Amino acid sequence: MANKEPTKAEKITQMEKQAIADALTGNYDKYIDGGITPKHFSKFRQEWEWIVKTERQYGKPPTSDSFGCQFPAMELPEKTDATGLIIDQIDKEYKFNIVALGVNDLIKAMRDGRTSEGLDQFVTLVNQTNGEKESGVINLYETVTNRLKKYEDAVKNPQKAASYGFKEIDQITGGLWSSDLIILAGRAGTGKTLLAIESARCVAKQGYKVGYFNGEMDEYELGYRLDTLETHISNFAISNGKTGRDGAIFETYRQAASKIASEKAELLILNRGTSDAKITPAYLEKFCKRHKIDVLYIESV
Repeated sequence: MANKEPTKAEKITQMEKQAIADALTGNYDKYIDGGITPKHFSKFRQEWEWIVKTERQYGKPPTSDSFGCQFPAMELPEKTDATGLIIDQIDKEYKFNIVALGVNDLIKAMRDGRTSEGLDQFVTLVNQTNGEKESGVINLYETVTNRLKKYEDAVKNPQKAASYGFKEIDQITGGLWSSDLIILAGRAGTGKTLLAIESARCVAKQGYKVGYFNGEMDEYELGYRLDTLETHISNFAISNGKTGRDGAIFETYRQAASKIASEKAELLILNRGTSDAKITPAYLEKFCKRHKIDVLYIESV
């Protein structure tokens, strides 16, 4: 029987246990230098707070034996990953949770008509989150194995920036890279959806699998916008069944539909009209993993 893939909660539990075990065996200072605090722990925050409190009180962190006396029910792993890798994983999970909550607040602010205020708060949150580890201290001699692994991964899976589909944006940003978070804001009716669909279309045609979530529009509203960009027929004509003089629009669209259907591009949409589940950051994360999404567009008003 194949081993069952651990859940995300189980992975977090194991990761935090490794951090505690590793810190108790002489690497506590590295976690402090790496900016790890009790708030980085979701499962064992009380245990890490006790370690911090003990170190401050006695001038050195507790031993594994004293920790075991304080928390006898907790079993720590005998082997752990590299300290730098554990710190990086904990920090990434912590930042992901903060930014996910920030995205929810931003969407709510936009729905309430407080777009500018919501964006200011979100940008401040992201800046604070990214700046929390700026004072971390890392010994580059000790972390060479981490860099070697990253280099080997890059050799096996070379990456390059995707084009947004707009030359000016590519020149300013250097293209779309993995882990980039791009926020586009504007008033209703200013063309955000059309711009996002055009970018998603161009990225998909480069061979990337693209996911797209729109908070309001259904398959046909989004699809007709895609068809407009592919055929150069006005969205008004397609959406309202206009045939044009002597049926020219009808014939052009009918012929173009076959070409569009033959494209190898993948643009997968999620919208509230076709999904029974509540669209949350966790749901979107599962959607991306399940369908191996390379680039995700999230649009809400």
